[in-house]
Amino acid sequence: YAVESIIWYQLKDHKKIEGIGSFVTTLQDEVINLVSCLEIYQVITHGKFASINGVISLINGTEIDFCDVYTFSNSSRTGKVKEIKSYRL
Repeated sequence: YAVESIIWYQLKDHKKIEGIGSFVTTLQDEVINLVSCLEIYQVITHGKFASINGVISLINGTEIDFCDVYTFSNSSRTGKVKEIKSYRL
């Protein structure tokens, strides 16, 4: 679902994750924070762009407001994720 050269910007932490291997490793490392609830407020798509925002509630009681902005390789159904910009509060 992602291109090999995916770039994931985690803006709050000033991180830039590059490449599918680093992307998968980072996702696996985040499994430590177990999610108890995911509430999605909006999903917006237009052409090869999409965004989603909401709140992630963790088992330890922490709540994280988020917004992710996605750029796809093209605007068709076969488009793969090319870039993600993640905002977390």
